[in-house]
Amino acid sequence: MAAGLAGWWLAFSTEARLRHLLIALGLVCFAVVFDLFLEKWSWRKLVLAVAFAAALLPRAEHLAWIAPPRPYFQPSPRVVAMLEARDYLEAHRDGRVIAADWWASGCDMEYLLEGSVNLVHYRALERLGPRRILFYENAKWIDWSHRGRERWQAALARYGATLAFEKDIYRIYVADPSQSEAPARPRPQ
Repeated sequence: MAAGLAGWWLAFSTEARLRHLLIALGLVCFAVVFDLFLEKWSWRKLVLAVAFAAALLPRAEHLAWIAPPRPYFQPSPRVVAMLEARDYLEAHRDGRVIAADWWASGCDMEYLLEGSVNLVHYRALERLGPRRILFYENAKWIDWSHRGRERWQAALARYGATLAFEKDIYRIYVADPSQSEAPARPRPQ
């Protein structure tokens, strides 16, 4: 099993998947130690271990990418940007609804903001009636979903939202319904 897993990640892994290679590396090391302990080492296993080491060698430069940042517990630039977006939302949320796209785009922010049930889906805004709105965008997830950017931009245009904050992948737009020309959608009968 360890050989199969190691072979898979060595043959198909890229930088993004290199973390999974560590699992294979651990399993191979465990298998080697286990076989040595049980005195079941063979020349075939030696060839497999050498092949594994040879395949790992060109990827060795990427192992530093896996290491945690030093000093330890130092936030990454993306975490700093997310915390700044949180601070902006907290400072400007007075009486405003915070709207996001699907759950993946807002789940981190939901847990960072004070209280609970902070975010609503932008499609639920019609049911809430005219309100001042902060639109929270995590561009990674907006761009990931099928036609996500297209739907999101249409919603921002519909409510007349303007960009108020941008850092890394996080953007916050402000909309005031009293200044927008957003017509209410007719409800299905």
